[in-house]
Amino acid sequence: MNSIIRNLGAALSALVIVAGTVACGANSSGPAYAPPAGSSAAAPAAEVVQHKPAEVKKVLDAFLQSVSNESDAYMKAAMAGGSTNDTPEEKAAKFKSGFPESYKYLDLDDKKAAGLIGIFALVAMLTPDTEMSANESGIALDGETATIRGSDIKIKGIEKSGQGGSGGKLGKITLTFQESTWKITDLEIQQ
Repeated sequence: MNSIIRNLGAALSALVIVAGTVACGANSSGPAYAPPAGSSAAAPAAEVVQHKPAEVKKVLDAFLQSVSNESDAYMKAAMAGGSTNDTPEEKAAKFKSGFPESYKYLDLDDKKAAGLIGIFALVAMLTPDTEMSANESGIALDGETATIRGSDIKIKGIEKSGQGGSGGKLGKITLTFQESTWKITDLEIQQ
């Protein structure tokens, strides 16, 4: 019983010392604190999250589905509204309000965001029963950054889509893991 109390006391003492060092900012020029030999009060190692292409694919597929769904409603509203003399800013605001769910997947400037959504919305409007999905094997991960070439997006009804390669106007989409989710943070357009 005494050995249990001694071990518990040593562990608590070590915890108090570590907490005190952290609270003081550990700015001393002396040696870093090391727990006594045989102590089980070692600081826990930071857990490194290993991201998988499947989680990036899930976000991309949800974004593509959102664009497809919202493009139908946007087109109907635009057709019903007829021709207008809106300024470019007003047109941009109407476009953004037509794709509220799609914009939630983005952390891009307005011009790039509208360009990315516009590319897939146009495909959705022109291709009946559009199904778009990311090719999981085309997703490259580097820590908390993921990239996929536009040619690795499969579009039902477009024969060579989703097969990779360097063709197509949409060069590459970049996603970054932010807080607890992936966001599309950049894209490259080929001229």
